[in-house]
Amino acid sequence: MDAVDLGDYPIVSIYNDGNIFNEREMPVAAIEKICSYIDDYRTIKKVVVESRIDYSPPDEHVAKMKKALNGRQLEVAFGFESANAQVMNLCINKGGFSANNFDLFHSRMRGMGVLTKPLLLVKPPFLTEGEAIDDILQTISYCISRGIDYVDLEVTTVEKNTVVHELWKNDLYRPPWLWTLVELLQQCRERFGDRAHVYVSPPWNYSVESLDWARNCGKCDAGITEASSATTPISTWRSSTVWTARAGRSGMMLLWQETPPARSRSGSANSWRISGIPGFRLCKC
Repeated sequence: MDAVDLGDYPIVSIYNDGNIFNEREMPVAAIEKICSYIDDYRTIKKVVVESRIDYSPPDEHVAKMKKALNGRQLEVAFGFESANAQVMNLCINKGGFSANNFDLFHSRMRGMGVLTKPLLLVKPPFLTEGEAIDDILQTISYCISRGIDYVDLEVTTVEKNTVVHELWKNDLYRPPWLWTLVELLQQCRERFGDRAHVYVSPPWNYSVESLDWARNCGKCDAGITEASSATTPISTWRSSTVWTARAGRSGMMLLWQETPPARSRSGSANSWRISGIPGFRLCKC
């Protein structure tokens, strides 16, 4: 991995694929040491960490990290997944979870001056493409009602030895279409405007190797991935609802030329038409 100069970035994310406030995963002394390194870079204004709602971080651990950051903003990302209790408990298997858990967690963090960033799951098992879009839109609306305007979409991928893997092997699950993500972001822009800043994590691979991921027919996939490429001249494009903070960082940015793309839909996920983006045609998978 190439070395980077942290001084070039105003935001630094410390993700340990778990809960940074669980001392079995990350001792407080280690957090404080990391923060001391960050303190050497005055250009860093915000630090983002990962936690879990079902493991309530002790207030003193959060307070120690805030103190170690020496006035920088602390933001805690956490898996909210869905505001729909049935989706959360039946599709994602977070038994006993409800939006009330989210409200309590969010209120506690806000009371300590900590920002929260919900991570929402796009198309968990047993949802159709349309149901997945509706679920995310409803969950974003819920987050907005709680005063949260930044959310992160995590797109379901297929990893070995998981329930999703077993369903996928038996043709009972398919990761979302890229057109579903495009449609979702367009609806976010239309419904929420500047009230919601929607980020999408790279929908191909996370920290564990994926066997399958968001895709179309294979022929039109490149049109979207090329549009999101860091080599695309940003001066010649305009962005829709945000996929990532800027071109050149990890993630996807849906881009179009001077006029937004028109779209039509005949009812099925594989017949969505996006025009206005070079190379985009009807997907006839």
